[in-house]
Amino acid sequence: MLSLGIGLLIGLVLGLTGAGGSVLAVPLLMGGLGYSLPAASGTSLGAVASAAALGMALRWRQREIVWPLVALLTAGGVLLSPLGLWLAKALPQRAVLLSFVLLVGVMAWRLWQQASAHPDAARAVRAARQGSAVHQPLCATQQGAWGWPCLQRMGLAGAATGLLSGLYGVGGGFIIVPVLVLWAGLSLAQAVGVSLAVIALIAGSTFGIFMWSSPLPHGFEPVLLGALLGMLLGSALARRIAAPRLQQALAALMILLALQMLIKTVF
Repeated sequence: MLSLGIGLLIGLVLGLTGAGGSVLAVPLLMGGLGYSLPAASGTSLGAVASAAALGMALRWRQREIVWPLVALLTAGGVLLSPLGLWLAKALPQRAVLLSFVLLVGVMAWRLWQQASAHPDAARAVRAARQGSAVHQPLCATQQGAWGWPCLQRMGLAGAATGLLSGLYGVGGGFIIVPVLVLWAGLSLAQAVGVSLAVIALIAGSTFGIFMWSSPLPHGFEPVLLGALLGMLLGSALARRIAAPRLQQALAALMILLALQMLIKTVF
């Protein structure tokens, strides 16, 4: 039941916000189920990729996915995800854990700050500051004009997503959405749709590489089932809930999980 509950929380957060579920998954699996970091990363990748694929299908039906951007971001991610997997095995686990705790802490801070400063835009975890970027996007998604600055930054964002996916077992959506809102001028709904599609493809390919060299983690099935159910529920609620309080609660939970991991790692 605990495995199912963790999966449900992962899918629910991912469906509601388009991100955050994968960052929660690793510490929850390690703290709640006693997984090692590699096992938690592998389980997280599989559950998040499957839930994101379901979310992508739901958003596709609503025409909220800009496929050229999905292709551009995914290309960079797929190239760098094997490097992330290699680094996860080559680097000392203590160093990887400490850097992951730092990543979770930074994400939690951004979540809390963004929800407090822009409550109306808090539906997406990585919603960027309201500014002029939407009016002067680098990527002219409607006209089909793709300049070098757009190609360069989208490729770098995809590469960073792939690296994080392989290293920590996270989807990297907290990178994708600000890039899409600030640089591509997408609406938040479109940004979440593209984010889910990219996460599904990058995390899915990384999970395939993981499975090639490692066995399927024990207890994966209930986590997967919970993540799919959570995605359905989160997607249904996403358009009806103004989520600044949800983001702040998520940020607080992430800080607690990061502190728990830090204590276990240091002491």
